[in-house]
Amino acid sequence: MIYGDNGDDSAVGGDDTLLGGNSDDTIYGEGGDDQLYGGEGKDELFGGYGDDTLEGGAGKDTLDGGDGRDLASFADATETGVDVDLAAGTSSGGGLGNDSLLNIENVLGSVYGDTITGDGGVNKLYGNDGDDIIDGAAGDDVLEGGAGDDTLYGGANIDMASFADGSAGLVIDLNSATIDATAAGLGTDTLIDIEGAVGTDYGDTITGDTSDADRIFGGAGDDVVNGYGGADTIYGGTGNDAIDGGGDADLIVG
Repeated sequence: MIYGDNGDDSAVGGDDTLLGGNSDDTIYGEGGDDQLYGGEGKDELFGGYGDDTLEGGAGKDTLDGGDGRDLASFADATETGVDVDLAAGTSSGGGLGNDSLLNIENVLGSVYGDTITGDGGVNKLYGNDGDDIIDGAAGDDVLEGGAGDDTLYGGANIDMASFADGSAGLVIDLNSATIDATAAGLGTDTLIDIEGAVGTDYGDTITGDTSDADRIFGGAGDDVVNGYGGADTIYGGTGNDAIDGGGDADLIVG
């Protein structure tokens, strides 16, 4: 771990945790899967190679993930939810200032109600707590609302609603506009243009769309999965699963 403390610092690391101080810091992750935290001040965070986590903190920051699949975290928001738009490369709100986002593929929201929008690439967007609005835009995205009553817009391509953090097994029916996940501590989510699902680590019952091709990951636990219509891709995960692809040519991995 490298900590900048007060003053305008410049830090360079490998597979590290790099923490800025209370002034304007410049932090380079270089190679490896790094965790970069700017702290207060107008910071510049550069992830470099690897799958990095960047958290600007308070102040008007620049977060550049570099190569790899990088995550911008807004988990330390203290006042309100954040508005994050990967296509525009911007974020605001939450008492964190207005940040510029470059080469960011994934987002972790705050514990408040966030609005998170992806870009044309493959994104994983996680709302965290709060009643979030998550829009995958284009690309094959994974949208995870977390706790709270969330709205998940898949957008174009094949998008998945994830319930991986659920604390109990769920009934997930992709023919339904809403999924009641309150029994698993996740609230009730509204699904729009969603073509797939990720189950919990418990025994889930997951039903695919009756006509479209679905992408379903059962996760751990003894799951019951029915793909129904369309050429579905189904991964049962660990556990003793019962999988029925339905009609059409399906890919099933137990």
